[in-house]
Formats: sequence, C-alpha cells, structure tokens
Amino acid sequence: MTFTERQRNLIDFCKKAGFGWRKFAESVERSGQCSPKQEDTLCTMKQRIDQAEAVKAGKFRSYGKNNINDCEIMSFGLHI
Repeated sequence: MTFTERQRNLIDFCKKAGFGWRKFAESVERSGQCSPKQEDTLCTMKQRIDQAEAVKAGKFRSYGKNNINDCEIMSFGLHI
C-alpha cells in the first residue's frame, strides 16, 4: 500500500469516527492508493468530524451554509 503519512492519518481518523466516514475510509484503504480527490474528501470529512466534536463541546457555533446539519450531529450521538 502506498499511502503518505498524512493520508494514513486521515484514513485512521475517519475510520475511528465510524458510520459512513468509516466506510469511505475503508474503501480507500482497500484500494491500496489514495487519489488527490479522495485525499481532499478525507480532509473535508475530518474537518466536519472536528466541527461536530467542537459543537458538542460547546466551543463552536456557526450559522450559514457551512454549518453541519442536525442529521450529521446525530450520527455522532450528539444532541444540541
């Protein structure tokens, strides 16, 4: 498998998050390579996971088109 350290970290992080995040990361891992688009997607996924965790901790509030929706928050078992 030919993953950079950054790609390996993103894959591992998303796998730990579970749900659809895990499924996507596992599919990239199974392929044995990570395209630039897949790496961008993994990075975006990590940012969304981090944002959901910040919302849960009460450290983040966003209003606008980039705000995560209630369904995404619920997928982490979080309630606002």
